[in-house]
Amino acid sequence: MHKRSQGGSGIAILAVVVIAIVAIAYMYNAGYLNFHSQPALYNSTVPIALSVSSTSNLLNLYPQQNMKIISSVYDYSPDPINVSLTSFGCAFLPLAKKYVEVYPGSSSSLVWNFSSSSSTSCSITFMACFNSVSFTNYPITLKNPSFSGTPPSGFESSSSFTPLSLSVDGLADIVTAPPTPTNSTYYISASQSGALGSTSGLKWLDIAVGGLTVYYTSASGAVIPVHGFVNLSSSSYQLNFSSGKLISPFPIQLETQPVTAASGYTTGADINISAGYNYCVESSPMPVSVS
Repeated sequence: MHKRSQGGSGIAILAVVVIAIVAIAYMYNAGYLNFHSQPALYNSTVPIALSVSSTSNLLNLYPQQNMKIISSVYDYSPDPINVSLTSFGCAFLPLAKKYVEVYPGSSSSLVWNFSSSSSTSCSITFMACFNSVSFTNYPITLKNPSFSGTPPSGFESSSSFTPLSLSVDGLADIVTAPPTPTNSTYYISASQSGALGSTSGLKWLDIAVGGLTVYYTSASGAVIPVHGFVNLSSSSYQLNFSSGKLISPFPIQLETQPVTAASGYTTGADINISAGYNYCVESSPMPVSVS
């Protein structure tokens, strides 16, 4: 009985191995598995990773031979992302764009079929672009200059997990209030948090304030107070990027009032900056030769 059981187990294991080999061979031929791929590009501040692979060798092809390429986008963020994909780098590539929705913690893949009508040598690169939103919040405590204690720093500051970093240059979480109302100029800056990818266009820039008096200067030169929430990009300067940074930091004026609180400080004030923009990531180039 024992020997017969061992023999049955061996046959079962062999059957599992054979089935696994057949399944792998089928998935490879169908394009679900491949061994010609470029590594995924990923940076902890960019919510997607982009990789490109091929089910066959793309070197030493002949004209009109079909090449099947698979682009895969992985979503590291907690939200779904709508991504547009385009290919470039070779003259025979069509001017086409495909769209895919990628869900949190998963990937979406697209199959692209290309061929060249003549001999060529080039590299196919894919670009994935998506709309994103960044924000940063500055809680501020105003302190009486004669107050010798340590005031609380208000509530927790926060910022978003996105590739664009927003900041108000030089703004401290505890500001010493002068004896009379005083205006101080600060600048809103924006820059990429990592080297991967590029910010291709700013769609809007907003500022919201609470418990403070903030002004900004419009394109016509008028000084306008911010009451609650203001879309800066629709009523002021053109906001453009170069090398992943806001070309001209946006100026705002903070009017600091004297602190009359008995405790020597006042809390509950904050400045919140948010921006919507388009962000693009490129894949590693995949060499192709047709002869």
